[in-house]
Amino acid sequence: MKTSELNQPNAVRCCGRCKRVLPLEEFYVNSRTQRPDPYCKDCRRTMNRERHRAKSQESKSRRRSPVITQVADRDERLRLIRQALATVEEHHRRRLARLREQEEDLYPF
Repeated sequence: MKTSELNQPNAVRCCGRCKRVLPLEEFYVNSRTQRPDPYCKDCRRTMNRERHRAKSQESKSRRRSPVITQVADRDERLRLIRQALATVEEHHRRRLARLREQEEDLYPF
């Protein structure tokens, strides 16, 4: 579609998804190219919603560790809590050791 066609008052375009012929007001305009989107506003919104849902489901399924509060088995949940506490405790121990080393390097006396 040429730029001169965009300025016409009764310009229409066919949506690439739903195949409806709609006026240009029913299409978003790309700010960089100043050309209308190939899909109508309704189809674009629907596509964006579907993509967002799919991405959020994908990220939920990709979790590396289980959510402790969602584990039904009480013994498993307690084991995970103990493991998490041990991990945090180890992290604090390493951090304190690193801070002590830095302090000794700054103040060797």
